[in-house]
Amino acid sequence: MGDDAELAKIFGAVLDLCKLKAGETLAVLTQEGERHNYAVAYLAAAQERGAHAFQLNLPRRVQLPGGPSKRTALSGNTAAVEVLKKADLLIRSEEHTSELQSH
Repeated sequence: MGDDAELAKIFGAVLDLCKLKAGETLAVLTQEGERHNYAVAYLAAAQERGAHAFQLNLPRRVQLPGGPSKRTALSGNTAAVEVLKKADLLIRSEEHTSELQSH
């Protein structure tokens, strides 16, 4: 089994634990293409379960000297936030973190 297939199997188990159902929507949030293979594996695992899935890849926000320090790529990005609100389950996959959020 290849690495991508193994990741899809592992992430499929995660989605099962999250109780993602057919017809629901999974969003995978990434920045600058980090962990692209993770995003692809989550998308494949969701589709195997009959869920709709999409990836939203945002650029990393540049921190300017003297500017606000707690801003993220989603700060002030109303359109991206509204799209993510429509998902039943959100995976945030970045270089140093992977988080699950659902509503």
